[in-house]
This record gives sequence, C-alpha cells and structure tokens, in this order.
Amino acid sequence: MAIRIDAQQLAQFDKDLAKAGRAFDYNVTATILRKSGKPMLAAAMTLVPIGSTFRYERGRNSGDSSVGGTYDRGGATRRDLRLKVVSDAQGNAVLLVGVNKNRGHVGWRTHLITRANKNRRTPNDFLGKAESQTIDIVINSFGTDAQEVIRRILKRAAR
Repeated sequence: MAIRIDAQQLAQFDKDLAKAGRAFDYNVTATILRKSGKPMLAAAMTLVPIGSTFRYERGRNSGDSSVGGTYDRGGATRRDLRLKVVSDAQGNAVLLVGVNKNRGHVGWRTHLITRANKNRRTPNDFLGKAESQTIDIVINSFGTDAQEVIRRILKRAAR
C-alpha cells in the first residue's frame, strides 16, 4: 500500500493562506475596528454626564460675542463623542473611543469630568466604565468580523 500526497493542493493552500494574511492591511482592520467599536461608543454616550444648558455669561462679560456659549454647552460632551482609528508605531490600526478635541468641540475638558479636581470631588470615569462594560462584546465582534473577511478571501481564492 502506497501513500500518495498531492503537493500541488498543499502549495495552493499555502498561497491562499498568504493571501488571507495580506488581506488584513490597515484599511480592512480599521473598517472592522470601527464596526466592532460601535457598542463601546453607545455605552459611553449613555454614561456621559449631561451638564446644564447654554449659558452666555462669557460673551456678555468679556464683550466678545464670538466666545459666548462656545465652550459652556450642556450635552456637548455627548455630541462630541466619536470613534477614531489611528496607527501605532508598527503601523497597526488602533481604535480610540473618546471626545473630539478639534476646534469647536469640547474634548479639551474631558479630564475635568474623568479626574478629581477642586470642583469635582468624585470623578466620573465614564469612558473607563464604558470600556469595562463592552470590551468583551467588542472583542467577540472583531473576531467574528475578521473570520468573515478571511472566509470571503478564501472563497474568492478557491474559485
């Protein structure tokens, strides 16, 4: 009895696996991360504290109407929450969930909510709570989405 091994199929399988490995470039990983990170963003939106409504004292007192109500907006932290995918030193995609710090947004003051200070004795780390509540969901969702991408690539390579 002779054992026969078809090396061509093994070589083709190796090529298919190499294609699947190359499929996880930055863009594909970033798309999967954005999709799987949405539950964490939703949890952060529910946990963020809401301040009072618009107050225009700044603009009235200083005489500069362009400053009035810009940074003293109730609910602005909730509106400015976002997902952002950046690359680390090795070029891998990393998901950040936080408050937008761009001009006209209120991310610069998030540390005043999440850390203790003179006015806030008990910090409210809503981002940390959102992460601890949803990290398992995000990891499972990333795994399922990544498996689906690999399945599609292998199916395409099998044709």
